[in-house]
Amino acid sequence: MRKIILASMMVCLAAAPGFAQSVKDKLLALTEGLNDPNPIIRIAALDEALADSSTTVRNYAMTQALASEDADLKAMALTKFFETRKQLTVIVKKSDALKAKEASIGDDAEALQEIKTRTESYSYDVLSIYRPSIMYLIKSFNPTSGEIKGYCMKGETSASDYSKFTGSIVGDKITIEHVCYKVSGSYDNCTLQMQLADGAKFVGSMNCRGENYPATVELPLK
Repeated sequence: MRKIILASMMVCLAAAPGFAQSVKDKLLALTEGLNDPNPIIRIAALDEALADSSTTVRNYAMTQALASEDADLKAMALTKFFETRKQLTVIVKKSDALKAKEASIGDDAEALQEIKTRTESYSYDVLSIYRPSIMYLIKSFNPTSGEIKGYCMKGETSASDYSKFTGSIVGDKITIEHVCYKVSGSYDNCTLQMQLADGAKFVGSMNCRGENYPATVELPLK
C-alpha cells in the first residue's frame, strides 16, 4: 500500500509545473531517443516530439527526422508535415538545356532573341508563366495512401474546380500532376517529380511537354 501511495505522489509531482520538463531536457531526450539502436524507441521518441506543445521541440524533431537516414522517421515526419500544411510552393527555374543553349550563344543579342521568339519560344513561355513559383492549395491528404489533392493557384485568386492538382507521396518522393485553368494552351498541364534532399527540401523537376525545368520545394517548419 505504501508503495502505491509513493508512486501516486511521484506521478503528481512530475505533473506539477515545477517538475515539468524544460525544452532543453526534451531536446536532449529526443536526441537520445532518435539515436537509439531500437527502431521502436526511435519511432516513439519522434511521435511524442511531433505532438509536443513546444514549437521548438516540434521543429527540431521535424528537422532531425527529415535529415535522418531512417526511412521510417522520414516518412513519419513527412506525413505530419502534409497533415498540417495548407499550401505548397514550388520554385521553378530555367532548364539545363536552355541554360546550355544560352551559354553557347554568349553575347550575341540577335541569336538570343531568335531562340526566345522562335526556336525555344515554348520554353520561355513556360518560364514566363511558372517562374518564380507555383502555389498549390492543399485540399486533402490521405496519410494511409499518400494521395494528395488540391488546387493550382497560378492565375487564380481563389480555389477553382477548373484548376486542380492530384499527386502522391510515397516514402520521400512526391509526384504532382496539375491542370492550371488560367494558364493558356499547352502550358496548363505539367507533371512534377521530386525527392527529399538535404536541407529539408524536395528537389526534382517539372515536366511540361517533354522538357524538364528544375523544381524545388522548401519545407517551412513553422
